[in-house]
Amino acid sequence: MRRLGLFLLSASAITRGLPSFVVHIIDRVGAHGLKSSA
Repeated sequence: MRRLGLFLLSASAITRGLPSFVVHIIDRVGAHGLKSSA
């Protein structure tokens, strides 16, 4: 039961940090893609 709580806690922390992480990845990939295609 304690492990489940820990899992939910980490899951909520991950989902909270996911948007900024995804934006960071898209930003880097997008910039790289624009440079290589230009």
